Amino acid sequence: CALPILSIRRGAAIAPGEAGLAQLILDQPLATLNGDRFILRDQSATRTLGGGTVIDPFAPAARRHTAARAAQLAALDHPYAGWVYAGLFHQRETSDGSEIALGLDLGCLGPCAGGEWTQSTLHRWLHQPSPVAWSTQIGTEAGVVFRAGARGPYWSLGKSIDLRPGIAVRVGNIFTDLSTEATLRAGALHDASGHRRYGFLRLAARAVGHDATLQGGWLTGTKERTVNPQRLTGEAELGLQWQSAQLTLRVSVVRRANEIKGLSDAEGHQDFLRLSIAFTH
Repeated sequence: CALPILSIRRGAAIAPGEAGLAQLILDQPLATLNGDRFILRDQSATRTLGGGTVIDPFAPAARRHTAARAAQLAALDHPYAGWVYAGLFHQRETSDGSEIALGLDLGCLGPCAGGEWTQSTLHRWLHQPSPVAWSTQIGTEAGVVFRAGARGPYWSLGKSIDLRPGIAVRVGNIFTDLSTEATLRAGALHDASGHRRYGFLRLAARAVGHDATLQGGWLTGTKERTVNPQRLTGEAELGLQWQSAQLTLRVSVVRRANEIKGLSDAEGHQDFLRLSIAFTH
């Protein structure tokens, strides 16, 4: 096993039963990832000295105690949060393709959302390693989010291609933000059967006022292991959509820019698959 030297900030101390930031300097390489847990024992391996969670497996050898480094560590030590909700919305579309939508989401943030169970179950089904770091999960809070949005008419760029701008706002104790976007579509946009089949590219920018999944809840005042969000972020989405009069199927891949202040985009960006099914009447 690796024999570490424990380094803490000059003048700081970690008392028994307390937690704090420290760097482990090892005498040999050790494969770890952010969120991995570890236990420290004495050389005889008979007495447990402590334990913790890996924040940065690639810590620098120098300038470890600067203000910039402290901000980076705080961002890396970010919380986890599940958000489950049900929503209602009303949408009105005109003949030129313009639309206005209003909606209301009611849900639950934190352990009540079942995020840890869901991710653990999926990892088990896919024979993947068990997820870690759910110990930093944001506390439970009921959520109410009002949504409003508008999209302009389609700007035709050819027989089978068009461009559409949009704007949306969310206000609530879970999310408060303003988004703008542009969507480029190409394919069977005006099928005689009433069905539409096309590929799309969506680019969006978002100004963030509040994000409870990072900052903790407004109502419960949860502040454990919270971080500050990037006030301006964005995402790109590439996918396929099939649409009939009453059913819409959409599958896409999404690259979301870093949302945590203090992290670079290389450290904080997210790549994921999005699948959505919508019924209308």
